[in-house]
Amino acid sequence: MTSRRVLLIGSGGTIASTRDGGSASVATVTAEDLMARIPPVDGARITRVNEWARINSWALVQDDMLALARLVCAEAADPEVDGIVVTHGTDTIERSAFLADLLYTGKKPVVFVGAMRPADDPEPDGPGNLARTLDAIGSGMLDDLGVGVLVGADVHAARAVTKVDSRAEQAVASPGLGPLAVRDAAGEWRRAAVVLDRVGLPIPPADLAPSLPVVPIVVSQPAPLAGMLPWALQAGDGRAIVVEGMGAGNLAPALADEIKTAAASGALVAISTCTLTSGVHPSYRGPGGNAELVEAGAIGARTLTSAKTSLLLATLLAADSDDLAERFTAALDVLSPAAG
Repeated sequence: MTSRRVLLIGSGGTIASTRDGGSASVATVTAEDLMARIPPVDGARITRVNEWARINSWALVQDDMLALARLVCAEAADPEVDGIVVTHGTDTIERSAFLADLLYTGKKPVVFVGAMRPADDPEPDGPGNLARTLDAIGSGMLDDLGVGVLVGADVHAARAVTKVDSRAEQAVASPGLGPLAVRDAAGEWRRAAVVLDRVGLPIPPADLAPSLPVVPIVVSQPAPLAGMLPWALQAGDGRAIVVEGMGAGNLAPALADEIKTAAASGALVAISTCTLTSGVHPSYRGPGGNAELVEAGAIGARTLTSAKTSLLLATLLAADSDDLAERFTAALDVLSPAAG
């Protein structure tokens, strides 16, 4: 079997970190050094390295993520590259991978890889995670599936994955969907989750403005601050805002009144939920009930997290400001079809 040629893009994170003399870690390890630590894999090999950055992922802003996504798309066009691995910190790995997935139109496998123990740990998990990723790419099971994420044993779809643990080696999961690909007892990779149709979703990077607009996120709380939503809306781009509710997407009544006002003014108000599975659905009426909010013009983000909903809206706005509600709904039909 021909070994696939893989590009390694380094961005930093715990996988590229060493301890600073105490218990804290700092990104210090180069992508070249990481490559040298990966156990041999038959089906794929790293043939080129791009040291894009060496930074803790919580410090990345959305335009950094956009630059990384553009880089992934550009490098994937190289005929000498059969797949791409991006090392990344786990705090924001799901966001960077999701944004890349929104832009990436290719069939070659792209996987963002993180680790939970630093590179100088007596038992670092980074080299093993990278080896598993190369093995998955070599298997062909990730072809034409968009962008994936691996932190631990399995590969997850960028649109579904989220970080669920701040310490465990298996730190990410895809609530309600499960992994995209898993390795069985015989060591063979197989597709596990329902493969979602990507037709019509990717937005070519050339169609985007140079910078993404800011789409703020407001979280519902028992004692919401009066005026918080209109202030956040105007502090951001002014055309869209995400409000994170509870349960099926229900909100504090005072916040609900501000949502109705914002929607009536023409802003797109997307309702997300802190709940990890089943997502937003209009099941409750009454002050703050999601059914009432939808009737007032808000749009439920279904199973997308608040952060991903904000990135999706920012990307859609950067591509075209017209028909935002229609394009947002169409994107949700691709990203979260089962929760409509």
